[in-house]
Amino acid sequence: MAAVLGQTKAEPKPAEEGFDFYGHLNQEETQQRLKSYLPQKNQNATFFCSKKDATELIAKDSVDSKNTLFVFGCEDIDLTVEARLTKILIQGCKNAKITLRGPILTNVVELWSCDNVTLNIEESLVATLQLDLVNKIDVCFSRKKLMFKIIHAGVEDMTLTFGDSDDKLLSSFSQLKVKHTDIRKDITQWIVHRDSNNELLEERLMRLPNGFPATKKEIEDWETNKEIMESKTEDHLRELIKIAPKTDLGGGVRIKTIKHEGDLPPQPKTKAQLKKAARKEAEAKAAAAKAAEAAAASVPAKNTGKGKAG
Repeated sequence: MAAVLGQTKAEPKPAEEGFDFYGHLNQEETQQRLKSYLPQKNQNATFFCSKKDATELIAKDSVDSKNTLFVFGCEDIDLTVEARLTKILIQGCKNAKITLRGPILTNVVELWSCDNVTLNIEESLVATLQLDLVNKIDVCFSRKKLMFKIIHAGVEDMTLTFGDSDDKLLSSFSQLKVKHTDIRKDITQWIVHRDSNNELLEERLMRLPNGFPATKKEIEDWETNKEIMESKTEDHLRELIKIAPKTDLGGGVRIKTIKHEGDLPPQPKTKAQLKKAARKEAEAKAAAAKAAEAAAASVPAKNTGKGKAG
């Protein structure tokens, strides 16, 4: 089968015998289909496709760090990734060992529709590892603190281990189905994370009102904090507008209004404000004196002389 490792700007190649990704699409068509997973339309990508019975290395600086790496349709491979990349997507691989050693700028790795994969994460920070519809996967982080959360759905036979700890987590959809009969393989998601004591937890994934994924406890904490903040905001507003206490409200809200400026408590003034007020007062007095002087000048003098006799 053909192997493709290159940029999205590569010249299209004709379909080859045995090249079967998405319903007998050729290489160029397959790359275009894979690019639909990119969040931005013109984002660059590097493709590592249809390798078989091979040991491969994607070396440091061999790929543009702005690229997303697609590993697709590989079988019986041992792939090591040392390059700096934006994101890593793995789909349709079988009997694959993949080792990640390079920085991942978004800290996101997604893997789906795979069978029997070993994923070693060595000193690469992966804040979110997403697994969907995978049959048998072994995930090993070199250090436990590098693992933040794993979100998975429809995963059978998952083993999570760490290079610096004996902690281990085993999970399988069929086992979860026994305890949670309402779950669906293609929809229901689970989250694996570390609690405040650094212990591993696996919980059913829920969503906050804004759509952000969270655990049941995180949602309960969010709702509690929301109520606390609403209560504090209400108390603050009551203080600002002088609303009577709740016990005196009955069925409505009574607001204490301030009718006159004199009812307001005295407000402290800065030196600048005092100087400005004094200047305005002096200007007002000068204007009043000038107006009085002008008014006096406009009045005609009273004639007190006696007239001559006729």
